[in-house]
Amino acid sequence: MSRILLVDRDGHDRSASQRALERDGHAVTTASCRDEALAALERDAPELVVLEVGAPCGEGLDLMGEMLARRYEVPIVLNSAYSSYRDDFRSWCAADDVPKSPDARGLRRSVRDVLDSIKASAARGNTFTFSLAENSLPELARPLVDSASAR
Repeated sequence: MSRILLVDRDGHDRSASQRALERDGHAVTTASCRDEALAALERDAPELVVLEVGAPCGEGLDLMGEMLARRYEVPIVLNSAYSSYRDDFRSWCAADDVPKSPDARGLRRSVRDVLDSIKASAARGNTFTFSLAENSLPELARPLVDSASAR
């Protein structure tokens, strides 16, 4: 069982995604806005974050930067009904992204794949894992982390 933080402003979508991930055996903490998400990130030490890109109380990619500034080792899966965020280089710091859908199979598959990648990397003795090349995320994330830290 993995600890997952799910951040989504829409209560219905948040509940549906939470149920789907809990059916897969994960312990899911939810947050509806930036302040709740940052508090849960510190309090609950999730192994993975699912973040709606359009999260309230701070745009999703800005929130991702703040999360990475606090806990850069926690992979983030972006979740959105839109794809325009992919044009923003900051989205490249995410471990994965998955379109929002009433069918949670894509989200469940993404979460499973990222968690499997973490376990495989840990078995090789690595502590930092993402779908990007080994150890490339810190350099890619530096401008994002620096801008979030300056706030």
